[in-house]
Amino acid sequence: TDLKIIGLVSPHTNQNITSRFSHTLNMENSKFQLIEKLQEIVGKDKKQKHDNELLLSKREVEILRNLVLGLTNQDVANKLFLSVHTVMTHRKKITRKLGIKTVSGLTVYAIMNNIIDIREAERSV
Repeated sequence: TDLKIIGLVSPHTNQNITSRFSHTLNMENSKFQLIEKLQEIVGKDKKQKHDNELLLSKREVEILRNLVLGLTNQDVANKLFLSVHTVMTHRKKITRKLGIKTVSGLTVYAIMNNIIDIREAERSV
């Protein structure tokens, strides 16, 4: 794999520290600029999108999308006509497949993989 070490730095960060990262993000940039830079660094191409589609089922992507937009397990169950138990099972599978346990981590994943747009995420906060 192509390991990328990304540092979140300020313009005043010592060069000795910034030189340790393969890429840096300026903490004074807007959320949109940070996401754009992250996407540029990780190289969003069609192959990666296809791989992500294979990683999660369509239903898991649908559930992930709703969860990161702020819906509770019960809300998702009601919206998709599922039981809460089914939503929780899908959620466990999603976290196991992605290795991401927090909603904030899942949100970053969803933004980086074009499952949601950053503007949608902002509206849900």
